[in-house]
Amino acid sequence: MNGGVLSCNAKIRYRQADQVCDVRRGSAGQLMVAFAEPQADVTPGQFIVFYDGATCLGGAVIERAIDCPEALLKTG
Repeated sequence: MNGGVLSCNAKIRYRQADQVCDVRRGSAGQLMVAFAEPQADVTPGQFIVFYDGATCLGGAVIERAIDCPEALLKTG
């Protein structure tokens, strides 16, 4: 982790190619994910799975999606 941010890959669909993202834990313990590229049709209730190469780091259920996730990674 770099400054509390984990850079890894993630999938939100089974056959989706790995997507580059940054993950950090929010103050309430939730995970906040910012993808390098916009993701289409992210839906609450879907799973997101995190990878480091072929190693599965874990996963979570998506609670909500926002239009500007890069704002989550700014300090302040």
